[in-house]
Amino acid sequence: MKFSCIVVLFLAFSPMSLFTQSAQLGESRVKIVHRYDFRTRLDGKYAGLVYGGALGVLTFNSLSEVKARFFLEEEGLKNTQYLEKHISNEEISTFQYDDKGRQVGFSNGSVPLFRNFPYHPPEKAWAVGSTWVSSGEIILDWNKSGIYTRVPILTEYKIVNLKTDEQSPYWEISGLHALRYKQGGDPAGSPSLTAIQGKHESLIHWPVDSTLPKFFRIKTEEVISSGGSTLTRNGFWLTWYNGVLPMGLTQEKEKIETQLHQAQVPEVEIQEKEAGLNLVLKNLQFVADEAKLLPGEGPRLEFIAQVLRGIPRRSILITGHTADIGQDEAQKSLSLDRAKAIVDALKTRGVEPKRLYFEGKGADQPIADNATAEGRALNRRVEITILED
Repeated sequence: MKFSCIVVLFLAFSPMSLFTQSAQLGESRVKIVHRYDFRTRLDGKYAGLVYGGALGVLTFNSLSEVKARFFLEEEGLKNTQYLEKHISNEEISTFQYDDKGRQVGFSNGSVPLFRNFPYHPPEKAWAVGSTWVSSGEIILDWNKSGIYTRVPILTEYKIVNLKTDEQSPYWEISGLHALRYKQGGDPAGSPSLTAIQGKHESLIHWPVDSTLPKFFRIKTEEVISSGGSTLTRNGFWLTWYNGVLPMGLTQEKEKIETQLHQAQVPEVEIQEKEAGLNLVLKNLQFVADEAKLLPGEGPRLEFIAQVLRGIPRRSILITGHTADIGQDEAQKSLSLDRAKAIVDALKTRGVEPKRLYFEGKGADQPIADNATAEGRALNRRVEITILED
């Protein structure tokens, strides 16, 4: 039985106050970064260390609705916190807040996977020693099957200290909840999920006079039974929150187009997308059926690297595409390898590795007819998205 790790989004705050605060700052987005590492045992035998994470952006479209867009990393054996990251899939959902600041009305079961955790009730005073108990849910998707299981949790919170860092004072909060699930607990959940036992111990940093936390550390002890196998996981989740100012897509697009014209760089199209600013590199010259760039692409990549260095701090998603020729698996592999080749080329030209994310879509997203040579040439492309995070 193959187990895939949970991707978890921690969300809990008053939507009214956050949206008002965001509007005052001239923005309505929040960036969330997750990292996890687990020591695993499968059926009692050591199975190694695993690492992963996610990059997410919450967009407050109104006082009542939030859109969550998350890029989920492929799990691996290497800690990629300061390296480029392979994206396995993108998940989007919407939800609302009720008058108590609790999340309701999720549009799908993908994200967020921790719901109403952590949570501070609006009527509860902020003071050292203050305690409260609040319910929530963890949403699990086993083996990326698309079958989601709701696991209820009941968390005990306590404000243990008031501290100050170099930026501002913050509340230090502890949280504890047990994991207890039996097969059939969620009638719509995974039928192969037999049981979950364990606990999560949380350390939360919540700035004074802020409506959202800035950091979480979750210590995990879990025993998960599914499909006749048992997986034991011990480790940590680390989570950071940051408010995000808008990029100004139209202005950045016009600036880059002017630079393109002045530098006479060919076959680069700039598009405004919901996720950010999209640079389409058309007709990239690779060795046939390989991910090796031909030498003539150097000047174009140097220009792209210059543009990316000029927009610091934003994350960058590189997406490889192929024409629809051959087997689907081979197309996906080639598109991923070519996206990684662009990542490597940008790193050598001074773009920070930790900003870079990459994925391969194969022939799933054509922009032209694959029945013609011209259409296939257009479909063989790499897109670089400067994310609005």
